[in-house]
Amino acid sequence: MSYIHRAITDIMQKRVATSKCFLLTGTRQVGKSTLIKHVFPEFHRANFDDRLTRLQAKEEPKLFYEQSDPSFY
Repeated sequence: MSYIHRAITDIMQKRVATSKCFLLTGTRQVGKSTLIKHVFPEFHRANFDDRLTRLQAKEEPKLFYEQSDPSFY
């Protein structure tokens, strides 16, 4: 399956380059994660769908950040 270019891509790239924080929201299954993976493949990501990842971030946030250093949560 080929990637579908999203209209927000250029705006998102400019905002990420000039801001400390960027929030991407949307309903389930619309391609938010796919967009992030495609546009910023070099950035680390953390997915809190995994119970152990959530638990580690909750119980030891400093250790979680130091170990994974995610750019996107």
